Amino acid sequence: MLSFNLLYIHLNEYASVSISLNTLHTLSTSNNDLLSRAGRKTEEKKENLRGEKKKIVIFFPIFLEKKKKVWNPIYTRTLKEKKSLH
Repeated sequence: MLSFNLLYIHLNEYASVSISLNTLHTLSTSNNDLLSRAGRKTEEKKENLRGEKKKIVIFFPIFLEKKKKVWNPIYTRTLKEKKSLH
């Protein structure tokens, strides 16, 4: 089960950056469904911001697994190598 967070950076005309984190409810669906929902959510937010001038919104969908938050291939490999040595 993945929890889905939508992180977006908002740049206004004064070039100040504010980061806000919008946590959506936990979704227990396939990655394709998660990506399509992320796209729909992004489009909805863009629609809401169309009327405002000189604002750029960049969306970063972040997928976090419940048990391991960061997948690090180097760390995983070294763990496997350590296990194989014993």
